[in-house]
Amino acid sequence: MIRSRGGCSNCRHRKKRCDQERPWCAACRRRGLQCSGYSTQLRWVEMPLTQEATSGIGHLELTTSQASTGTFLCCVPPTDTPEPDTSLTSTLFHKFLQNGLTRLYNTCTCSWIQPFLIEMSTQSKSLPAISAAIQLYMDEGGGDLQVCSMEYIGVALKMFRAEVSATHDTFHPATACAGLLLCVLNFIQGHPGSPILRLLVDSYSLGNPTSSPSLSAEHDLATRHVLEFIGVMDMPCLVFGREKPSIGIWKTFRNSQDRWKKGRLKGIEVLSGMPMSLLDILADVMQMDTEEAVICLWTWPGEVGEYLQCYLWDAWRLASILDVRRRERCKKQLDPEASTEKMAKEIPCNEVVLCRLMAAIQVLQSASVQPENQSLLIRNGLVFPLVTASLEVPLLKRHPRWKRTADDTRQIFENNNRYKLVTIAFQILDDAWQAGSSCFDIDEVARSKGIEIAVL
Repeated sequence: MIRSRGGCSNCRHRKKRCDQERPWCAACRRRGLQCSGYSTQLRWVEMPLTQEATSGIGHLELTTSQASTGTFLCCVPPTDTPEPDTSLTSTLFHKFLQNGLTRLYNTCTCSWIQPFLIEMSTQSKSLPAISAAIQLYMDEGGGDLQVCSMEYIGVALKMFRAEVSATHDTFHPATACAGLLLCVLNFIQGHPGSPILRLLVDSYSLGNPTSSPSLSAEHDLATRHVLEFIGVMDMPCLVFGREKPSIGIWKTFRNSQDRWKKGRLKGIEVLSGMPMSLLDILADVMQMDTEEAVICLWTWPGEVGEYLQCYLWDAWRLASILDVRRRERCKKQLDPEASTEKMAKEIPCNEVVLCRLMAAIQVLQSASVQPENQSLLIRNGLVFPLVTASLEVPLLKRHPRWKRTADDTRQIFENNNRYKLVTIAFQILDDAWQAGSSCFDIDEVARSKGIEIAVL
């Protein structure tokens, strides 16, 4: 018998050999111990005092060492939390579907995502509770948590952990969807959401293309949508400050589609509002060298869509080129002019790319306020292009008109999205402006502050 990383948590903790017998290992039985099983564990802990003072609630500390069964348990029960009014929860949930939800994705108000969440809410009690908590947080101004928001979040977490514990290693799209909304709740407060995402992935072996959810997604729309959402939220370029690298869920899921009868899906992904063919490139850019990634982005042929959608897709494509080049500069501390000398001659320099990006942002910003475009949520999709453009500080200082466009767009977000993520992100962009460098490492700055900046 050899020592195994997949043994029960008792044996792993004691550094003893484990025979991994089911349901309980023989080693624990011989020692008269209660075998803790082969689960990935989820623990509830309180935030450090400095964070707790600003957020008012605890956070999830996640241990995601993958176990052979792929399950996780909620080990420590939460403190007693007063139950909010059930009728108010229902009211807040329906308000979230019509209001708060439309701030969180980039396609259109008439998409299938609202009926999808309504259907999922019939299978998960925690989903409407978490949705209500998000809506209440937004209604209260989106800053530091108020007492009522704390109560709703406490109840929502309690429900979610109970569902997770009850389902064990069986993948339930509704429960996973509730977990994704928890990620969103963390993100809009500026807290890390990736640990929850990683826990969901590890618990259900979603990184494995032959896992049960991946195989069933061909015929199960709910599972397919949830895996797409997880894949987008795991995209390497769409969350700054991650402690651990992207898991690669989008790429894994898309590769599994190559074995489907009709092959890879085409069309627009509803959360990001991007064509799946463009997301395929974004999911892979960190594994390419800089020149290859830029060429793939520059030569992406595009797809047919609404006029303004096409402008938004180009904005993301151009922003991704700047992001890839900036990461290369940060890694090697290169001068922007020197770093582009090695690029293929048919790819324009950063100044031209940024000019085109600012032109697209200006068009989208102006068009988004027109009455005929109110059903298109294109304004939401400007976060990634705006943040990326704002990090090109030397070029913005050289072109004040571009800076004014960035400032005008920023003002729209500050007026309409007052939650903490926006405030923190713009504070960091102000720091980048003051630093004046073309090598401002926003990932490192976010990590040093213990936050994540989601720009999807």
